[in-house]
Amino acid sequence: MEFFGEVGFVKDRSVSQIAESGAFFPQVDLSCDNPFLSPQQASVLCGPGGPATVSGDPNVWEGVYIGKRNVEGGPRQNDIQHLSYRGVFGIRGYLNDTWSYDVSANFGNVTLSSTYLNDFSITNIGRALNVTTDPDTGEAVCTAALSGVDPNCVPWNIFAPNITQDALDYLTLPLYANGETNLREYTAYVIGNLGDYGIRSPYAVGGVELLLGATTRSEELVFQPDSGFTSGDGAGQGGPTIGVSGSLSVDEIFSEAKIYLVEGADWADTLTMDLGYRYSEYSTAKETDTYKLALGWDINEMWKVRGSFQRSARHANIRELYQAQSIGLYDMDSEPCGGADPEATLEECQRTGVTSAQYGNIPQSPANQYNSISGGNPDLEPETSDTISVGFVYRTMEGDFDVSLDYFDIKVEDAIGIVAAETTLDLCLDTGDAQFCDLINRGPETGSLWLGQDNIIATNVNIGFEQRSGFDLNSSYTIRFDNDFGKLKFNLVGTYFTKFDTQPVVGLRVYECAGYWGGVCGAPNPEWQHNLRATWENNDGLAVSANWRYLGETQQLDSGPQDIDAENYLDLTARYRWGDNTTISVGVNNVLENDPPYLTGAPGSNGNTYPGYFDALGRYVFASISYQFM
Repeated sequence: MEFFGEVGFVKDRSVSQIAESGAFFPQVDLSCDNPFLSPQQASVLCGPGGPATVSGDPNVWEGVYIGKRNVEGGPRQNDIQHLSYRGVFGIRGYLNDTWSYDVSANFGNVTLSSTYLNDFSITNIGRALNVTTDPDTGEAVCTAALSGVDPNCVPWNIFAPNITQDALDYLTLPLYANGETNLREYTAYVIGNLGDYGIRSPYAVGGVELLLGATTRSEELVFQPDSGFTSGDGAGQGGPTIGVSGSLSVDEIFSEAKIYLVEGADWADTLTMDLGYRYSEYSTAKETDTYKLALGWDINEMWKVRGSFQRSARHANIRELYQAQSIGLYDMDSEPCGGADPEATLEECQRTGVTSAQYGNIPQSPANQYNSISGGNPDLEPETSDTISVGFVYRTMEGDFDVSLDYFDIKVEDAIGIVAAETTLDLCLDTGDAQFCDLINRGPETGSLWLGQDNIIATNVNIGFEQRSGFDLNSSYTIRFDNDFGKLKFNLVGTYFTKFDTQPVVGLRVYECAGYWGGVCGAPNPEWQHNLRATWENNDGLAVSANWRYLGETQQLDSGPQDIDAENYLDLTARYRWGDNTTISVGVNNVLENDPPYLTGAPGSNGNTYPGYFDALGRYVFASISYQFM
């Protein structure tokens, strides 16, 4: 019997920065006796024929949409910290000469602390813009301060280039959030060689190897944003950030078997079959079955052929199930029914809730950002996927060269995702189908999709399907030097997509995304991408490598104007092994400091590009020291 354990601790902190906060078109009232107005401004706004005289109180311009960024106060920052603890403990050993066992417990905990700086308060913006003249002092004063609603209110002069520090302090709203996840998992399995009982293929020596096991797992998640987040008072948040609290558990039984079909034949060194099955029962009353069948044919020491079929399933996670539904932002180049000359016809726009009076008068969002309702769905079904792969491996007798090429076809049905708000809008325009049009909630007066609470519903659903097909290539070549100069190794890993398809809605359009980006396709999906690494190692523990990362060109979906050229990155790394336990590494990613492409209206992007795909921060230098306890 052997006792084993593993413990881990990780602390990380990142400070992300985005554009300045500000007044993102809140609807406020501007008083004509606002002392910040110049005589000319007051005459234009409040004089004969001015907007203040159109309706209501002629001394107040009512319902004004104000847009101004906080360029004086600087960009917003999100300071995010995680603390992660993990422990695995168990025992393993042998029941007898045939069977071994392994019993373990896995505990994990991650805590989150988030501080969001330099945002503005929507409430305070409205109060700071509603300015009049103090009858006692003749100075500018907030109406809210005079009435006693908010004695601390400081007027904001948006008609001048600068802002006072007092006004900036009053408008600024720090936001805080904490969260925690917990994992508890208990697993037990046995492994036996059934050859001891005579269970084997008549054409093989090795017996059937069998694994039988069971596991139970529970997960908990809590996310607690403060009142500034939950109320939606943060001007730069796009809507409320609602807390999440939920749990999910699953009980599973599983089995795997390795069967040696043929060994030592003239046409096969070995021919093996791998089988696997897993049954899962979730606390949501959902059940899944997953299984696999794989064949491996080692023809000789140089050639191997392999193929497999696998059925997989993924249950929705806690956030996908239970995240509160709330308003947020999505990117769209233009509103088809917006502007003085809409792209869509009156008949098409009426399907989305536009009236005849609104048509041609709906304002476009200056930031190309519109509102959507997103959130969880406790009725989600598990998504399933079928994967077929076939390939071969070739290696030389000397072992200095090898290459593997595999074809794969992966199809996911009932995929868990969303029907993008822009897709819903397009489908309603094209079809008038109530399943899409009923999700669109235009402003009753303006017809907009971005002012106030106007929105399109885009909560989690089981969408149509996703399919990925193509080839994976992996090859290496090693040059060994005759002296103490060591060896030089080249390694190429690449993927070529023949199919990268997405169907957001069952029975409707299938989007072919291989070689495209944008819209439903999201981030760039090049047909070909690879890493080519050259590594030199000497005999004294020193290794130096250069890596060429290649991302193929992509076109914008539906003949959009922004095609993306191929990108090439160069990374350098050096590693030195000092003694038997210590390894020192240094490196530079994106040595040439390539800038990412500038993409306007990129859906799901940040900073007008895709930082998860491109190296958005330019050159990245890193260093690490690791020590292994023996």
